[in-house]
Amino acid sequence: MALKRETLAATVMQKSVYPAYSITPPGTLGYQPPKLFSFDVELARQLLAEAGYPNGEGWPGLEITYNTSESHRKVAVALQQM
Repeated sequence: MALKRETLAATVMQKSVYPAYSITPPGTLGYQPPKLFSFDVELARQLLAEAGYPNGEGWPGLEITYNTSESHRKVAVALQQM
């Protein structure tokens, strides 16, 4: 909810991918999955607080693992900045 998927797809990936909002990518065998969530930083903060991390306090962190593809590195850098 805190990642700007449209911006990531349009800029970093230069419109070569579609933003996904479910586990099944859009267009898989003609299937268009429902949009299960959207960009909503305030709701993301609320859910984080409800999970016991108000304002991110005590959050153990997150590690992103990616392969050596240059485009994957760019995505990882963009995610880190977001």
